[in-house]
Amino acid sequence: MVKSPYRVMSACGGLGSGMIKPWLRTVMSARTNVLVVDGSAAQFADHATMSDDLRAVIEAGVATDGPVIIGNCGASGANRDVDALLAVARTVFGELDVSDMKVAVIRSEVSAEVLIDAMRASALHPFDSQPGEDEVALRDSTFVGQMGVHPIFTALASGAKFVFAARACGASLFAADMIRHGIPSGLAYHAGQILSNAAFVDEAGLCEGLSAEILEDGKAVFRAQHSTQPFTAYSLAAHSQSGWSHPHLHPFPEGVLASGRTEYFAVDTHTAGLSSSVFYHSDEAGASGIKLEGARRGASTVPDEGTVRHVLQNGRTVCEALFPIEHFDVKGDEWRRIGRSQAAYFELGELAADEDLDEKTRSVIEDAPPRAASHDVHRLSDITRAIRCVSAGPHRLTIDIFFASEDQYEMALRSNLFCARRLAKALDIQRSSLVGTYFIDSCSAIKLTLERQAVQSLDPPLQSRVERLVVPVHAS
Repeated sequence: MVKSPYRVMSACGGLGSGMIKPWLRTVMSARTNVLVVDGSAAQFADHATMSDDLRAVIEAGVATDGPVIIGNCGASGANRDVDALLAVARTVFGELDVSDMKVAVIRSEVSAEVLIDAMRASALHPFDSQPGEDEVALRDSTFVGQMGVHPIFTALASGAKFVFAARACGASLFAADMIRHGIPSGLAYHAGQILSNAAFVDEAGLCEGLSAEILEDGKAVFRAQHSTQPFTAYSLAAHSQSGWSHPHLHPFPEGVLASGRTEYFAVDTHTAGLSSSVFYHSDEAGASGIKLEGARRGASTVPDEGTVRHVLQNGRTVCEALFPIEHFDVKGDEWRRIGRSQAAYFELGELAADEDLDEKTRSVIEDAPPRAASHDVHRLSDITRAIRCVSAGPHRLTIDIFFASEDQYEMALRSNLFCARRLAKALDIQRSSLVGTYFIDSCSAIKLTLERQAVQSLDPPLQSRVERLVVPVHAS
C-alpha cells in the first residue's frame, strides 16, 4: 500500500473542450502525483482551443513531479486521429521549448492481418449477438483495441513523463499509475472508474474536475473541484452505477471489479470517499478479452458507432501484436525515437475462488410474493428522486431507479413488482428481454438491465413505461 497520501487529478472534459484551465489552476497549487486527461479529439475540436488546452496541460506537467497521461487520443484511437493530436503536441512542445523529457505513444489500431489470423484461430468472437465478419470485411475496416492497465503501466515504468495513449478503458488510465505505486487493484480500478467520469460525479453534473487522495488506511477520498453542488457518499455510490449493466460487477480487460462490499463515506459537503472494493483477475494473466471497435473505411471511427468484437487473449495476439509503445526523447518539436516495446502483462487482483461473479445470480431481486395483500399504492414517479436511462454498451440499456428514501426503497422491494417475472408483465415486454433486475443498497436504488434490440422500438418508450409504474404497498 502507498506509504503517503497519493494524489491524482482528473480533468472535466477532454483536450479541445476549453474546460481544462480552471482545473489546472488547482493542479498547479497542490502536490500531484499524476495528471490525467481522458479524451481528446483533434479532428473535431477547434485547432486554437486544442492548442491552448494542450499547452496548459504540458505546462502543468512540466511543473509537477509526476507523469501526465493523455488517454483516448483522437477520440477513435485510430492512427490517423492519434497522429493529428501528436502533430499539435509537437508544435506546443516546440513553442514551450520542452526538452530532456521522455514521451511514450501507445497505439491502438489493429491490422487486418492480426484480426484475420485471430479469426482463423477461433480467437475472434462476435460481441454479444452481433454477426461475425469475413476476411473481406475485416480488410475493409479500421479496428482499434481498448487497452487496459498494462500498456500504460509499461510506458510509465520506462520513465515516460508524458504518455499519449490511444483507445483505452477510462478507468485504466487512472489505475495504471496507482497500481505502479503499490495501491491495491480494487481501490485503483474503482477510483479510476469515478475519476474517468469526473464531470458527472456531483449531484448536478457540473463538476469542473475531480481529485482523489489514496490514504495509507486503504481509502480513496475524492474532492469535487469548483463545484457548488453537494458531493456526498450518495453521489459516489450513485455515480458508480452509470453505464454498467450490473450494479456490483464491472468487467475490465484484466478481470472484474466487485463493489458489493464497497463502503462509501462522507467527509464534508464537497468531499467523500470509498474503500473495500475488490478486483478479481481473469483466468489468464493480463487480459481475459480485448474489446475491438471498428468501422468501414470512410465511415466514422468514433467509439460505439462501429462494429464491436472481442479478441480473446493469447500470447501472440495481445502480448506481441496489440498496443505497441513508441518511446521518444524530446527536444522541443524534435522527437527522437529511441525504441519500441510491448506491454508486460502480469496478474492483477485476487483469484475469484468461491466469489459469485455471475450477473444472473448476484444482487438479483428474487421472486418473493408478499404474504399479505397490499393496502395502498404509490406511483413510482412520486417516490423516486431520479429515474435514469443509460446505455450500457452497444447492446444493453439500463434504467437506474433512485428512491427518495431508504424506506421507500425497502417498500418497493417488498412489493415484488421488481422481480423479472412481474416487471416484464407490468412493462408489457418479453421476459427474455430482461437481463436482470438488481437491488443496490448503497444508494437505495434498483437497476433494470435490458437487451436494447428487444425494447428500442417500444411505444411508449421504455423509460416512460417505467415512470408510469404503480407500486403496491405491503406491510413490512
